[in-house]
Amino acid sequence: MPANTTQDDPERARRFREAALPHLDDVYTLARYLLRDASDAEDAVQECYLRAPENISTPIADRR
Repeated sequence: MPANTTQDDPERARRFREAALPHLDDVYTLARYLLRDASDAEDAVQECYLRAPENISTPIADRR
């Protein structure tokens, strides 16, 4: 069964925007601090934000 993406579910996309996007700068700041490289931090944040919508409705315990 294909995963339900934010493209297929506008409500899920809205929840993602409201929950995740306000923290974008803080996520980048943490990634920059941990990775010590701006380009690597940008890549890590992009990867995180690309994967996040897939899991926005999945309880943490079920992701393992």
